[in-house]
Amino acid sequence: MNIFKVFASGKKPMFEEQMTSILAWLLHPQMEHGLGHEFLGRFIKSISTECPKLAETGDSLRNRLRGEPVSDFGMELEEKVPEAFVDMVISIDDWKIGMENKIYPTSASDPQQLNREYRGLTEKYGGSDKDGNEKNAACALIFLVPADEFGELHSQVKHEWDSFDRTKIRQGKGDFVKLMTWQENSAGAPSIISLLEGLLQDESAGRTEPIGDYTRHTLKALAMFIRGGFSGYDYERINTRNATYPYLKASEILKKASGIIGIKWGLAGLLRQSADDLKGAECQYSDSASPHNPNWMSVDDFKQIYNWRLSGAPPVIKWDRRRLSADILFDIVSACPSQSLYIGIQGGLNTLQNMDRQTIQNSAWQLISADEPPSSQWISGNDFRKILEQKGIGKRAAL
Repeated sequence: MNIFKVFASGKKPMFEEQMTSILAWLLHPQMEHGLGHEFLGRFIKSISTECPKLAETGDSLRNRLRGEPVSDFGMELEEKVPEAFVDMVISIDDWKIGMENKIYPTSASDPQQLNREYRGLTEKYGGSDKDGNEKNAACALIFLVPADEFGELHSQVKHEWDSFDRTKIRQGKGDFVKLMTWQENSAGAPSIISLLEGLLQDESAGRTEPIGDYTRHTLKALAMFIRGGFSGYDYERINTRNATYPYLKASEILKKASGIIGIKWGLAGLLRQSADDLKGAECQYSDSASPHNPNWMSVDDFKQIYNWRLSGAPPVIKWDRRRLSADILFDIVSACPSQSLYIGIQGGLNTLQNMDRQTIQNSAWQLISADEPPSSQWISGNDFRKILEQKGIGKRAAL
């Protein structure tokens, strides 16, 4: 049993606040995990590769006894600073290390968030107090984000990271901002998964003090949970009726100019419906601008799919890394031969060519709209369709 997957298997997904709390538990040397300063020291070392002053602090922690207190250590969650809240703030020696945590890429929706948080940290801890006395804290801000199975960052995450104004960093204080990911990444940034697995490997090889059985199993479960994208057990789940979001018929949704709709089994469920099913479909509606969870999509995308199913007009949708089954992907790329679509498969074209028919039919991959493939592990929609046709896998009989 993976307790983290159990918690994420209800009708609501895992929240970012919960993952921040779990990470804070590991980083705090006085918690009952028994790791002492071990994980905190590894974390600080990983983010301080370009900051020798903070790296020295990380080195000093490795030599402490596990029960020995850290001078001037503190931790706050949801710390209020001017203009913003910071998910976590670690105080150690003369440092204030803030963290903005995202576990879902679409949560990165505010390009100015990092600017406000860094500015707030420096005003609260690095400026002058009301008596004019200079505060001496150096400030760091960590942007902790998810990476996909290929180690790549979502476009929204990249946009928020690139929007940080690096000219405002206080060079004289040694301040810095750092990108960090939950999963491995191809950007050369540190990752939580590497810290967890490195700790487990070192303990197994006798390079660090023994870890208690409970904590060791917790670390293993957490690593698997992170690798799985923070998802729960794969029960079939549908949207439950919620009075907050009314159910509308498809004909009423088509009249809406904006908003989002909740669909039974999400995008994949919608794509599996026939034209007759869609005509009588009822979906939840919200005037929000962003999805409540993966089972929600924009009204515009619903209209595109509705028109495709009823009139055959190719859907013009910005496919953005949604994971879909092979038969659905075949339908999409067959309907949109002129669109620039790519499908992510570990190992790329050769791997797909060597897969047997059953493996292909039982697998699911990400689909994106892009001018060019992000890497060699992404193949064009047309190549995907040709290989499936060669293997005798065609359009779904329901269409």
